[in-house]
Amino acid sequence: MGDLISFEGNAQGYRFLISKSLQLTYPVLGAFSKYPCGSMCVHSKENRISQKKYGYFQSEKDRFTEMANALGLTHMNVNEQSWCRYPLAFLVEAADDICYHIIDLEDGCTLGFVNEETTTSLLKEIISDEFDVKKYKKIPTGQQRIGLLRAMTINKLVSQAAATFFENEPEILKGKFDSPLKAYSF
Repeated sequence: MGDLISFEGNAQGYRFLISKSLQLTYPVLGAFSKYPCGSMCVHSKENRISQKKYGYFQSEKDRFTEMANALGLTHMNVNEQSWCRYPLAFLVEAADDICYHIIDLEDGCTLGFVNEETTTSLLKEIISDEFDVKKYKKIPTGQQRIGLLRAMTINKLVSQAAATFFENEPEILKGKFDSPLKAYSF
């Protein structure tokens, strides 16, 4: 029934990945599965970020269970259809967050919704001491300047996310860490 109440793109993505003849490995599917719970267990009482949406439909329950067991994912106490995240899912989520936010800002600038000065200021705040005003002023166009700042910002945020992952790795591996990496780093 949960499958029919609301559409969930994450579950549809999982369905797509296992329904095609891609033959993806369990670690790849685990890294994709940001929400390792079925449609019947969403909004659990534990309030875990990894449980706020569902990651697979009931029609894929057996395949998801097989993957979760093969990866050694820890069952949540709430429900047999709910597991702790596969560790690499935290990195995929961070990459997703980083790219969407920074590239959306760059697109907003390119389309004229956000001016170059504001965009530069926001990105400069993130890259801080790596910002070189002299080099920046030598770049001929606004689009090239923002492109450089975008690349530098993504690099900085990826480094921060990786550091946060390694700092929390023991808790991540035990299934006790359930926050986006960005909450601790950027």
